[in-house]
Amino acid sequence: MMKKTNFIVIFWLVLALIFTIVLLFNLSSIFDSISYLIIPETSHDAYMSADGVKRSLISNIPMAIISIIGMTIGIKSGLKVYKTISES
Repeated sequence: MMKKTNFIVIFWLVLALIFTIVLLFNLSSIFDSISYLIIPETSHDAYMSADGVKRSLISNIPMAIISIIGMTIGIKSGLKVYKTISES
């Protein structure tokens, strides 16, 4: 049977995970818009040009870094809360 405190810890960690995913989608849109401001779209080809690749990198690399940092902080803080609850 799951203790009430464990349920609260899991609830907050899942809520933080959902918040992180929503935040990442919003930041991806922001970085995508910024990349179009830095490197404007001039062609209407179906293939990715060199500018398209640069634009993709501008939007994807920061998102990967933010994702890694966010998940690391979330996992560390979740384990810290779980250890303090299990010790008391």
